[in-house]
Amino acid sequence: MEEKRLALESLIKLMEIMGAKHITTVRMKVMGILRQALRLKDRGFIELSCEAWDCFVRNIHLNCLGPMLSHIMVTLLPYLNQLPVKVAHIFNYLIVENR
Repeated sequence: MEEKRLALESLIKLMEIMGAKHITTVRMKVMGILRQALRLKDRGFIELSCEAWDCFVRNIHLNCLGPMLSHIMVTLLPYLNQLPVKVAHIFNYLIVENR
C-alpha cells in the first residue's frame, strides 16, 4: 500500500510540473489511472486520490475539461459522503468557477 501511495503522490507532483500543456494531451490515460486509484478503499488513500483529482482538473485546458465533466462528476460523486469538503472543492472549481 505504501508503494501505491508513493506512486500517487509522485503522479500529483508530475502533473504539477508538467502543467496543462502536457497533461491535456494524456488526459484520458491519467483519468484512467486516477479511476483505478479510487478503487482502493483505505480512507487515507481515498483522500490522496481526491487530491490527485483536484490537481488533475486544475491542470487540464478548460476547453478539454468540458467534454470530460460528466465522467469526472460520476466518478467522484460516490465519494461525496466520505470526503464532502474535498469533493465539493473539486465540484466548485468545475461548475462554479469555470462555468
